Amino acid sequence: MILLVLTIAYMGIQNLAGISVASLFDMPAAVGLLGGSVSLIGGHGTAIAWAPRIAEDYGVTSAMEIGIACATFGLILASLMGGPIAKFLINRHNLTPESQDAQDVGVSDTAKKEGIGHLDFLDAILAIHVSGILGLLLNGWLESLGLQLPLFVTCLFAGILITNLIPKNFPRFSGRAWPSRTPSMALIADISLGSFLAMSLMSMQLWTLVDLAGPILSILLV
Repeated sequence: MILLVLTIAYMGIQNLAGISVASLFDMPAAVGLLGGSVSLIGGHGTAIAWAPRIAEDYGVTSAMEIGIACATFGLILASLMGGPIAKFLINRHNLTPESQDAQDVGVSDTAKKEGIGHLDFLDAILAIHVSGILGLLLNGWLESLGLQLPLFVTCLFAGILITNLIPKNFPRFSGRAWPSRTPSMALIADISLGSFLAMSLMSMQLWTLVDLAGPILSILLV
């Protein structure tokens, strides 16, 4: 809860800072949002998802490039800052774990040693499609209520709901348990994310940001 409150608070601070700096350069507030939580909290996916709507509604023709550039900057800066700061705090306060717990994030070491069969792969594909269909329906329902979200957000939310609400012994017509944290799902996730980032970064037209370099860097520095 503490981390959640801090994150939400800093999202507000990021957006206020971005909008304020953008206004100093007589730029739309949407540019400040692209340099705020849209890219620095949401990352490449959120920036790419919102860029077309921002470009259409606010006339920011380089919204895609601005969002991706800011997200890339945030990713690199977080990587450079996170490790050294964590190491400094660990050494300063002499922090040591009371016990070594088993890995509970991602794929376990035991699962990594297992092979991937064709049925495992197809079952993971099926689960992704089920989540996508439910996410699409959820997105349409939210739009009817006046709330607009990127489609991937509702698909992700649908997958989270299914994963956490379906009991492990719930009978599926595929005869298998829901493929959460399985090697096949991890493989699809790694390939999908890598392909998505490669296509997004390769399609950037960085030369369109030459005139905006000063405002963008100012927003990111603030």
